[in-house]
Amino acid sequence: MEGLSLEVSRTPGRFHRIEELYHSARERDAGERCAFLAKACEGDEELKREVESLLAQGSGGKILDSPAVELLAESTVTELAPGASLGQYKIIDHLGAGGMGTVYKATDTKLRREVALKLLHSEMLDDAAALARFEREARTLASLNHPRIAVIYGLEEHDGVRFLALEYVPGPTLADRLRRGALPVREAWP
Repeated sequence: MEGLSLEVSRTPGRFHRIEELYHSARERDAGERCAFLAKACEGDEELKREVESLLAQGSGGKILDSPAVELLAESTVTELAPGASLGQYKIIDHLGAGGMGTVYKATDTKLRREVALKLLHSEMLDDAAALARFEREARTLASLNHPRIAVIYGLEEHDGVRFLALEYVPGPTLADRLRRGALPVREAWP
């Protein structure tokens, strides 16, 4: 039952509300934010914690100051061509890119399995908030064990490139699924 309430609370409408509150709080002086959030969240402690967490992360770096699309446009994306190697991983294909990094399909040459590699954008290597968020993402994934959540194999660094090695799961992306429209939970996750 706990997992169901977590899924319900992370709807696009909920994310939109978090984003609205985040930006509204940022427009206020730091001393006014606590009172603003207490009133705006109206007793929804989870909502308040989410916004406070974003505010804490956004205070030191640029990662939350700009939309992901803008960050991607500014990014120095590490482009890896098919056949290139990154440590024990051989790149097969480029899968996509976002505000924090670029994702590739690769082969783990030691264990002979397909993996997904999420590379942190190079300009974020000097951004303490971005590095902390990337490492927190790795720890969060490592703490989860569920058949519908991709497994993390490692938080890696090779020749100055920071990346996550993840289970490769073929199929449409979350963005593709969202573009097709919201589906009931049972149909969305076969």
